[in-house]
Amino acid sequence: MLTKTRASWAFAVGIALVLVPHIIGAPAAPPDEPSAVLAHLATEFAAVTLGSALVFWLLFGTLFGKLSDIFATRSATHFAGATA
Repeated sequence: MLTKTRASWAFAVGIALVLVPHIIGAPAAPPDEPSAVLAHLATEFAAVTLGSALVFWLLFGTLFGKLSDIFATRSATHFAGATA
């Protein structure tokens, strides 16, 4: 929304959309009920999630760094007929 307009109402709506989930919060489970999710399943999920996030960010950072080096060493292209 902010990429299309710089109106103040757009900033207000964007800030509200970010803050509302934090103000309302997630529903909490009753403290006296045990979880239906097995402990080893939750642990496995957390480990796989962290591992896949690690691989993603390592690949993303490496690719971005290599592309940044490639584009930084490239000279600017001037189109025929273009004037500055």
